[in-house]
Amino acid sequence: MAVATVAGAEVGESTSYSVASYEDDAKLSEIKKTVEAKDLQGCDSFSMEMQGMKLNASAEMLDATSDAEVTTATKTSITMEGTEVPMGSYTVQGLVGPNAVSISFSGAVEGEQAKIDELVKELNVAVAELEKTQ
Repeated sequence: MAVATVAGAEVGESTSYSVASYEDDAKLSEIKKTVEAKDLQGCDSFSMEMQGMKLNASAEMLDATSDAEVTTATKTSITMEGTEVPMGSYTVQGLVGPNAVSISFSGAVEGEQAKIDELVKELNVAVAELEKTQ
């Protein structure tokens, strides 16, 4: 597994990159089924209390395609005490052979589709690099 996080230009912005490789075919098969189903499987919302304030988060699937075998995209929104927090999170994931690649952006976004397209572009770079090694 390899992970990197890069700070963004604005306060609170960051982009995280990860690549996980699976040697166990059974685990890889299970992950592939989950990703292909594009189902958040009960992980579409959660809440917690932090320093006496209630925080709610919700996730939704977005449309995205890439050069990976299977691609998923999600958006996570957060509300605190009933007020939406302007910074959300966008994640694009793809499967390439025995590898799962994930690119996530956290921060304020003005154009949702533009951000997804940007993340897909970065995912495609990772896919091309991984395909060279297989």
